[in-house]
Amino acid sequence: MPLGLDNQTTYSPGQAVILHGGKVGPGNWQGLALGGTGAANFQNNIENGYSGTLSIGDSASTEPGAKSGPTSKGVTDRVTNGLVADPGGTATTHSLDDPRAVVIPLVNWSGVSGSTDVTITGFVEVWLVAAAGADVTGIFIEQVIDGAPSPGAPDGGTLHVSLLR
Repeated sequence: MPLGLDNQTTYSPGQAVILHGGKVGPGNWQGLALGGTGAANFQNNIENGYSGTLSIGDSASTEPGAKSGPTSKGVTDRVTNGLVADPGGTATTHSLDDPRAVVIPLVNWSGVSGSTDVTITGFVEVWLVAAAGADVTGIFIEQVIDGAPSPGAPDGGTLHVSLLR
């Protein structure tokens, strides 16, 4: 998801939050320019997810501006797709591939102004509920995700399964 949450805030499963709902620095609304810049790319990354690989320690460029229309359309389409794929899905009980369950990078927004780079320090899991303009409502969840775990990563709800003998 092309949103970056503040790594200085503690998040807990079940906690509701407004994502992308206010300025975190001059011109910045928690948007990340993953794989390119502009409203169309931002909306596509919200609706379909970013197809690249992100890791702790990677840099990501910010995507300045509220982008209310693309944000609302991308989230609404993703939530609608989730309702079709898993009609009974909720933040606590859903299929692992429900598109409403998203991985969001944690970044440090302090001192950010305009288009700049931020460092990814971890990841959180969020269940998307709805969007109203630039405001995205979500609930923090815990979920198993693909990918390799990073030693020492903060606990943001992204879980990895290991089979042990």
